[in-house]
Amino acid sequence: MVYEYLTILLAFVSAILGILLLLEKKERKKESGKHADYKKRRNRGQRGKIKGEYTEILLPWAKKETGCNGSELHHLGKPIDFIGFEGKDDSKTDIQIKFIEVKSGNSSLSHDQKRIKEAVNKKNVEWLTIRINPKEALESVDVKIET
Repeated sequence: MVYEYLTILLAFVSAILGILLLLEKKERKKESGKHADYKKRRNRGQRGKIKGEYTEILLPWAKKETGCNGSELHHLGKPIDFIGFEGKDDSKTDIQIKFIEVKSGNSSLSHDQKRIKEAVNKKNVEWLTIRINPKEALESVDVKIET
């Protein structure tokens, strides 16, 4: 069943990438000169972004690359793409937490992503459990509940 969904998803992504390539070819024929060069660079960047977004969609099925099952990956989007909890689905295995950033082509980590990677490498991470009292939370915020 999962493979059927994956096949459908891959066919969908392939169709979209095919459409993008056809649009690129059509656009190339229409443009010329300096303005065309600018548009080509801009479109190339947009296509790279689209390809990166589709890669993020497909990542939960990439156990080989991440070591995590799809249910062990949680999408954040910003400032990093995923947090993986390898081993969460197996109660007999220790959990390894992975910070996962998906990049395509020659793209590189942003300044904030580099800082996060450095903090993780330095093990500068912390666990927080925050307990709130709903009544106190409502009192601290000027909220009026009408019935």
